[in-house]
Amino acid sequence: MKRNKRNVSVFIMVLLLFITITPPVEVTNTVLASSLKGTTYTVYFNSNGGTYVSPIYNVPYGTTIELPNTPYRYGYWFRGWYSNSGLTIPFDMMTKVTGTTYLYAKWEQKSSNYPEILTQTVSDSTVSATFTVDINGQDYGYATEMNISLIDKSKVEDAVHEINLTNTFFAFELDIKDLLFDPAKPLPVKVSIPSGYDKSYVSVFYTANRKTIMAKMNGYVNTSNQYVFDAYTDGSYILMVCKDDASTVTNPTAYLRLTTPPTISVDGQVSIDYEFVNFTGDESEYDLIWYSSDTDIASVSKDGIVTGKSSGTATITCYSSDGTFTAQTKAVVKGIAVTSITPNVTKKTLTKGKSFQLKVTVAPSTATNKKLSYRSSNKSVATVSSTGKITAKKKGTCTITVKTTDGSNKTKKIKITVK
Repeated sequence: MKRNKRNVSVFIMVLLLFITITPPVEVTNTVLASSLKGTTYTVYFNSNGGTYVSPIYNVPYGTTIELPNTPYRYGYWFRGWYSNSGLTIPFDMMTKVTGTTYLYAKWEQKSSNYPEILTQTVSDSTVSATFTVDINGQDYGYATEMNISLIDKSKVEDAVHEINLTNTFFAFELDIKDLLFDPAKPLPVKVSIPSGYDKSYVSVFYTANRKTIMAKMNGYVNTSNQYVFDAYTDGSYILMVCKDDASTVTNPTAYLRLTTPPTISVDGQVSIDYEFVNFTGDESEYDLIWYSSDTDIASVSKDGIVTGKSSGTATITCYSSDGTFTAQTKAVVKGIAVTSITPNVTKKTLTKGKSFQLKVTVAPSTATNKKLSYRSSNKSVATVSSTGKITAKKKGTCTITVKTTDGSNKTKKIKITVK
C-alpha cells in the first residue's frame, strides 16, 4: 500500500509542534519532601573554644530544632550559631534542617577595659534618682552601657493603684545594652531613694505592660539610703512608697515554687512539678523556660523533665519568659564516682613555644563521668586546652590544675617551668 506523502508531512509537523510547546516535567520540592519523609539527621555543634555542646540526633527532615543552652567561653561574648565555618550564614530556631548539619559558634572577645560599675542619674521636675549596677560576674559584652529613662507617671498610675493608693512613686525603664539577664544570677540594682520618700515603706515592682503589677522584687534599703533589688529582666519598674491614709493593700507576694526531684540515676528521668503560690491571675499567660546549669550532668526538657547524664549535681532553673517568676532546685545524679586521677607527670619543663600533651588516668575505669577540667594559674606563662594540651608562652613558672567534673572534687596539680 502506498503512503500519502502529504499526510506524513503533516503528521511530522504536528509532532514537532507538540514537542516544542510541551514543557519538561520538573521534580518539585513537594515531591522531594515526600520522598524524604521519615528521614532523620544529626545536628553537630562546634563551640569554637567554648564549652562542649552535645549533638542533637534524629531530627526529621524539614523540621526546626530547639537550640541548646548557650556555651561559655572565658573572656568572650557569644554571638550565635552559624551554618558555615566562615560565620556568615546565621542559624536560628526558625531554620529548617534538611541534612546532616554542622553549626559553628561565633564569639566576640571582651575588651580589656570593659566597665564593671555602671552609674546613671535620671531626673525630671518631680524626682531625681541615681542608679548604680555592679555587673561583675554577669555575662556581658564589650559595648555594655546603661540606659535608664523615667516613665510618665500617668502611664503607670493604674498599675500603682492596683497595689496601693499612694501617689509617691516614680517609674523607670531599665535597659542595659549587651547584658544577658540570667535568672540564675539576678542583677542587683541600687537606686538612691529620692528626698521625701519614706524609706521604711519603699518597694520596687515589675510591670510588663505598665497596666498591671506582675511581681514585687526582692529588695532592701542599705546604709547608703539606696534601695537594692534583684532584676531578672530588663523592662519597666516602679519604685513606690506603699503607705497612705486612705487604704493599704497587703496582698502577699506571688512566686513560683518547684518540687525538689529525688536523686536520679544516669540515664534516668524525673519530672519536676511547679506551682504558682499566692497567684490569682491566669497562669497560662506565662511561658515557662527550663534551664540546667550543667547539661553534662543533667539536661532538662521544655516540659521540666530532667534526664541524668553523669554523676554530679546540677541546678535546674525555671523562669517565665518575661522575667516575672523564677525558681530553682537541685538535681542530684548518682553514678560510679571517680576515686582518683593520676597525671603522667607532676612537673614539666618546656621551651617557649613548645607544647606537651598531658595524659591523666581516671580510676575506676568504670566511672560514669570521666570528664576533666584544666586550668592554668598564669596563662601568660603557659596555657592549657580543654583536652590537656599545655603550650609554653614565656619564661616563668605556673601550675596546671586538673579537676574532675562529676562532683567527686578530685584534683591534681602539675608544676610547669618555661625556659
